Amino acid sequence: AKESDGTSESPSLQRAKATENSKDLKIPGFSEKKRQDI
Repeated sequence: AKESDGTSESPSLQRAKATENSKDLKIPGFSEKKRQDI
């Protein structure tokens, strides 16, 4: 079940990463906080 979720989240994660990168440029430090969460 976990593996299935990971595959489904793959595209979502890619999108989140792109959003984080964009936000990181506007709000430096935000990405760092998210990275620590992971």
